[in-house]
Amino acid sequence: MYEMKRFKSILCFCLLACLVVCTGFTNEEGNLIANPEFTKDDQGAYSVWNTDGAFSVSSKVDEEMGEVLSIETQETEMDFYQSVNVMPETIYCFTLGIRGQGHAMISVRGLETAYLEEELTGEWQYIQLYGLTADDQYSVLAQFTLTNAENVEIAEISCLETDDVPEDAAYVWLYDRETYEEEQRLEEEAKQIQGGLPALLIAALYGGVIYLVAKRKEKQTGSLPKHAVWMVLGGAFVVLSIFALAIRGHATDINCFTGWASHAAEVGPWNFYISGVWADYPPGYILVLWIIGLIGKVLGLASGSMGFVYLVKLPAILADLAAAYLVYRLAEKRFGKPRALMLCALMALNPMTVLDSAMWGQIDSILTLIAVGALYCYMKGKKPWSAALFVAGVLVKPQMLVFGPLLAAAFVYDIVKDPKRGARELGISALAGVAALLIIALPFSFGQEPLWLLHKYTTAAGSYPYATVNAFNLYALFGGNWLNYNTELIFGITIKQFGIVMIVLMCAISIAVYLAANDKKAIFPAAAILQWGIFLCSHAMHERYLYPCMLLLMVAYCLYGEKRLLAAFGMATAVTFCNSLVVLLNASNVLLGTPMFVVVVSILNIAGFAVCIWACFSAIWPREAKCKQADKPRDGKVEEASIFRIKPLEDGPNRMHKRDWLLALTITAVYAVVALTNLGSTHVPESVWRTQTAYESAILTLPDDAQVEYLYFYPGVGMGTLEVAFSDDGIQYEEVGSIEVEYGQMYTWQTLNVSGTPRYVRLTSENKGLMLCEAGLFDKDWNRIEIHAIEAGRSGQTSNVQGLIDEQDTINLHPTYMDEMYFDEIYHARTAYEHLHGMAPYENTHPPLGKIFIMLGIAVFGMNPFGWRIVGTLFGVAMLPLMYALAKRVTKSSKWAGLATFLFAVDGMHFVQTRIATIDVYGVFFIMAMCLCMLKYWQMNFYADGLKRTFRPLGACGILFGFAIASKWIGFYAGAGLAVAFFTTLYKRYKEYKEAKQYLAAEGLEEEKKEFCTHIVQTFPRYTIQTLLFCVGFFLIIPAIIYLLSYLPYLLCAEKPYTLADVWGVQTYMFNYHSQLTATHPFQSPWYQWPLMIRPIYYYAGANLPEGMMRSIAAFGNPAVWWTGFASVIACLFMLANKAWRKEPDKKDALVYVLICLAGAFLPWVFITRATFIYHYFASVPV
Repeated sequence: MYEMKRFKSILCFCLLACLVVCTGFTNEEGNLIANPEFTKDDQGAYSVWNTDGAFSVSSKVDEEMGEVLSIETQETEMDFYQSVNVMPETIYCFTLGIRGQGHAMISVRGLETAYLEEELTGEWQYIQLYGLTADDQYSVLAQFTLTNAENVEIAEISCLETDDVPEDAAYVWLYDRETYEEEQRLEEEAKQIQGGLPALLIAALYGGVIYLVAKRKEKQTGSLPKHAVWMVLGGAFVVLSIFALAIRGHATDINCFTGWASHAAEVGPWNFYISGVWADYPPGYILVLWIIGLIGKVLGLASGSMGFVYLVKLPAILADLAAAYLVYRLAEKRFGKPRALMLCALMALNPMTVLDSAMWGQIDSILTLIAVGALYCYMKGKKPWSAALFVAGVLVKPQMLVFGPLLAAAFVYDIVKDPKRGARELGISALAGVAALLIIALPFSFGQEPLWLLHKYTTAAGSYPYATVNAFNLYALFGGNWLNYNTELIFGITIKQFGIVMIVLMCAISIAVYLAANDKKAIFPAAAILQWGIFLCSHAMHERYLYPCMLLLMVAYCLYGEKRLLAAFGMATAVTFCNSLVVLLNASNVLLGTPMFVVVVSILNIAGFAVCIWACFSAIWPREAKCKQADKPRDGKVEEASIFRIKPLEDGPNRMHKRDWLLALTITAVYAVVALTNLGSTHVPESVWRTQTAYESAILTLPDDAQVEYLYFYPGVGMGTLEVAFSDDGIQYEEVGSIEVEYGQMYTWQTLNVSGTPRYVRLTSENKGLMLCEAGLFDKDWNRIEIHAIEAGRSGQTSNVQGLIDEQDTINLHPTYMDEMYFDEIYHARTAYEHLHGMAPYENTHPPLGKIFIMLGIAVFGMNPFGWRIVGTLFGVAMLPLMYALAKRVTKSSKWAGLATFLFAVDGMHFVQTRIATIDVYGVFFIMAMCLCMLKYWQMNFYADGLKRTFRPLGACGILFGFAIASKWIGFYAGAGLAVAFFTTLYKRYKEYKEAKQYLAAEGLEEEKKEFCTHIVQTFPRYTIQTLLFCVGFFLIIPAIIYLLSYLPYLLCAEKPYTLADVWGVQTYMFNYHSQLTATHPFQSPWYQWPLMIRPIYYYAGANLPEGMMRSIAAFGNPAVWWTGFASVIACLFMLANKAWRKEPDKKDALVYVLICLAGAFLPWVFITRATFIYHYFASVPV
């Protein structure tokens, strides 16, 4: 009986084993999921599986399914995933056999569109997701997710290749289809472009062969082949056609153009706009498309075919060739055929020409040709044709209106010069313009309201209400691309309003240039300045709107022969090509579309505009020989006239000779040694523990017998509450102290009293972003306790806790200013560090340039006192040779220049302010450099020195003004003073002009003096206008650009990127802060106390010093400098009233200039009502 029972038991066991083998959890053949049994490896991890969340897996036997896996987890949502190897263009079935409560999901990790989620019913169910791979896909990140899951059991987890998908199955793409298709599109376009490269190479080779053949033919026969130009244009036509047929173009524009052409051919112009079709182009180009549509219809070309697309591109290609031929004809007259042929080829095969017309399919070349034709007809005196072409251009594209103010001013100027003839020509031109309007617009006007055309233009003007529409200009430079132009800039002014002001300004500049030139051909360089200026500074610009500038500059080159115009042409080509290429390729996900590329092209755009102005001015007003004046006048009163004492500025007395350099550099070298000595330490903690979330902690392990009394730590830029807790077992902690880390404590050693004998110390930050550079534990006798280990306080914590104790040798129990921040370093050095590391800037009460200079020192030497002070100190050292040069030019004496430099070197304010990491030193340095440049201009005279020579110091002063205001707003005060000096010089030139007119009216003036007076009278109006225009660029536009560029760390901030509106918001905040500040300070002092040093300011008082020692830093002047200087200023004011100065006009002029500079630096503080300090006098000290 016993044997029978035993036999039955063995039999049941065998049957159960067979059941498990046949129906239990198995890895099916072909299953691509690795380790579906969740077997652990040697390290205790589930091999090949990645998990988000903790869980455990055990095996059990289910009566229905056999061996299954039981999953236990405390997580609300748990993911487990692995990479599965797959084949391209293959269908796979992912299966999850599961039972339990909650939800289960199969998905492709990182792909939002590929998933299947089902609610668990407590019964066995199979979740199956079918998916198709891409044609280049070899892996899938398969993920299985359990949400609020309980009592989960898994019988199958698999991925199998399959051929069939059930009708009701979930079927997805196992890849990001949108990204994949976009990549495929970009790759296809890249292939198209690469396919066009051989054509471009053939074009270059063709052009080279043409040039060589032409040169050889010219040498042999003395002339070029008769049809050489047609060979060039024919070859260019072939190349452009190859590109046009190889590349379809910009999808949106080509689809619109082909659709409009076909529709116009079907319904005719008279029904085009009233047929319900959307079209934002005016009737001029629609008329062209109508003709193309008719031709395509006759040829039987489908609207979307490449043949039809080529027809649409053909008018723009022909316009490019016509422009190239115009260049050839103009260049042939000035340069001869060989260079004319090269310029013709340069226009016809210009990269932007190929890109815009042949590849993109746009019509900018048509508009450009019409615009240049209108200007050329005006230049040749054919005003009716000019008016007709202008109207035709407006009817082709509204951008033609850009040239309207300039042409209108030219017409009005002609009326002023010759009222009768000018009025007659204006009337005929008006009739020609009306005729052009009727011929082009009338076919489209049937069934329309009377003002339909005006309504179309106003509607189109509001279609793009953005600061810039992919145009890499000033707005794009600061993040304004596609930013609504009604966004406020500053003081309630919107981008649109600012853009309108800039349009008016550019129109005024171009008109002034044309009128000052008094030459009809100057309308081309004036138009180039207008076009480029509006593209750079106006709102709602598109990427291609600079296109006409290329032909304008090339025509100007052919008319003037000024080589700088070719440089401007090259920069216009580069800017337009780079800008348009990005948009054509839609390269937002590749290198070309990154913000840095936008910044680079925008800066190139700014530089190109400057080159354009320079080139146009050089062409219109070429360098003139200096007019010689009489050295020894012979006529009584004429001999005493001031205008006959005008001479070119001789640098002899002002120049730095060898002895000057020796003296200046000797003083500078001695001062540099003193200034760099004990500047700051580099041996301070620099690695950090910065919390990424609130309540992150670091746990320190101590020796068993540690007697902790003090926590000594060195905080960084972050602020927050630091809690300290002790524990004996590492589990139960008791809080023993906390400290509020504030901004004033950063980069200074802090002490927190704690007492105990812990084995573990936990430091916890209640705030995100708290930064600690180093921490040490000490006993009651200040003996440092060794820290055995440190670890993060919780799992998943990503902050680097090792940075808290990895520089224990840098702990300094007796720190000084050499080791810590003091005074406003806590603002400026901190912000410099934040700029360097892409953090949101803390200090916004001053412009960023000074902090960028501090950042450079930190980048090179590290975040330590020497690093954040070194650049300012070097600027302070550089002030001394600058001071010498300034004093030498004022006094014309090496002795007095050396004395002034020595006194400045031993001045206490200069020494202290340049050895602290604040921004005053940078503003003062650039103000001194501004004063030096303006002084040179003050001493020059454009009648004798020549206008262009006077532009050098004036332009340098304007650039330095930009750096000064970008460092600190005190640059505006100094700039106002120098503006007074500038207009004073213009007033002196005006007085000389009036005096010259008087002498010309007199009789008996010798010929040489008469020539000089004539020179003054003829050049004063022109030179004055040109100087004022130059100042608009160098004292308004360029400083504004420099100022905006200083905010690049804000725009490129990784932690919190600023927009253009945010940057302007900072300006509003700065203005309100400085104008409304009501705080008081124990060391504040009003302006009238500064020269007498009544109340200095203390910057630093040493702490933690040994008994009997003290240390402090205060800012005040050297009495020998300040008191003597103050008395000298009073004396100089009395001396100016002395008539004896009339005998020494040069000394008087120098003294007046110095007093103007002093007034600019000092007098604005008289009207400041906020709390001020003696260091605000720093900018006045050099003067």
